[in-house]
Amino acid sequence: MNSTRKVTLVRTSRTLAVSTIAGLLLASFAQVANAEGRYGTEQKVREFTSNSQQSHAISDFAQRMKERYNINIDQSEYQVQADSTGISILPRPDSEIAKKYNSAGQSAAPKKSPAAADPNTFAGPTFNVKPPSLQEINSAKKLKPASTQAEPNWFPTECWSRAYMKFFGLDEDLAWADSCHVLGWLPPTNGRGNYMYRMWSTCSTTPEATGKVTLTECGVQDLITTPNAAWVDWAPRADAQIGTCGTFGYAITIGAITGSWSFPACDTIKIDKHNPDVYFKSWWSGRASGKNRSTEMAISFTVPETVGVSGDPRISTSVEICRPGPLGDPCEDTQ
Repeated sequence: MNSTRKVTLVRTSRTLAVSTIAGLLLASFAQVANAEGRYGTEQKVREFTSNSQQSHAISDFAQRMKERYNINIDQSEYQVQADSTGISILPRPDSEIAKKYNSAGQSAAPKKSPAAADPNTFAGPTFNVKPPSLQEINSAKKLKPASTQAEPNWFPTECWSRAYMKFFGLDEDLAWADSCHVLGWLPPTNGRGNYMYRMWSTCSTTPEATGKVTLTECGVQDLITTPNAAWVDWAPRADAQIGTCGTFGYAITIGAITGSWSFPACDTIKIDKHNPDVYFKSWWSGRASGKNRSTEMAISFTVPETVGVSGDPRISTSVEICRPGPLGDPCEDTQ
């Protein structure tokens, strides 16, 4: 019998739950709720209170964003949130970037998200933005007519990070995910607002957990919660068998504009698209311990011109326990 243990993380109210397969009982883990994790090699969550510790975590996060994505993070805009399940770094509610993504002045429109049913997802900052004003629309049209405009009018890129803490008796942190998203708009046509949205993430096991657990999923997903949202385009278009690590390109269109991007991809990139709901997920699937794995997605859609757009973005990460031995899984990387 295969003794591989598949572990998924479930975010509940200040708790951490573990689900297993292969006939293993939850009770067999003596320290399921023991979440005295650290942020990478930093202090334990319960000790993660000083301004210097939080500043150091944000500084490390900003450095990673610069090195991986060439994105300059304004560290004064970000904060650390720590609880018994882990540590998050995300924009402060009063920051300029958070205000831009919440310009409608309220949380994203409530709607049951398919992402919420996925047990290894963690919510990112939701967004609920006003439609562009008449002045903004006229300004965009004067700057570049929609028929020749090469790019949407992008909001600033918003990023966040999630570090997952130890559990099921392992004395190390397990994994992390660094993610960003960006929303762009075009002048409305035929009574519909036109939008592009991109999201991307990089995940890995921590140095402490490398060789003890293997990363099996790194994903991004979003549900556009605006009523009467309608699909235009999405990418990746379908599951992609990558195999050996290389560069994976993708593109979407809306009107006369096409956006194209690429990222370092390995193994398999999978997708899940719902219809008519504008929900999309893209994730890397494979096995990797101590190696970075990435995924990206982009969608274009329309909403009624007068209502703006809201969304529920989430990231996903899952790991499996390595069980070396003749009956176990040696946790070999797929690439």
